[in-house]
Amino acid sequence: MTIIEFKHISYQVKEKQILHDVSFKVNQGDFLTLVGPSGSGKSTILKLAANLISPTAGDIFYQDKKWWNTIPSNTAGKSLIVSSSRVCLAKR
Repeated sequence: MTIIEFKHISYQVKEKQILHDVSFKVNQGDFLTLVGPSGSGKSTILKLAANLISPTAGDIFYQDKKWWNTIPSNTAGKSLIVSSSRVCLAKR
């Protein structure tokens, strides 16, 4: 079962294109890791998935329903968990 799906998502702030035509899906039981350099859009993807910002193009689906059209009571008790840690490696 698909939990969340991004279809052709773009996000732009003024003249700055942050995401362009991003598509992926996360199925139940999957683990997703977002990796990339600073400014590549990792946090933007998480904000979109958490419904904190809206895409400038494309659609986000939560359990096969458009995320932006989901009635809040349908998402009650559901959360997005984000874990971020920094690991430093040093030579001995």
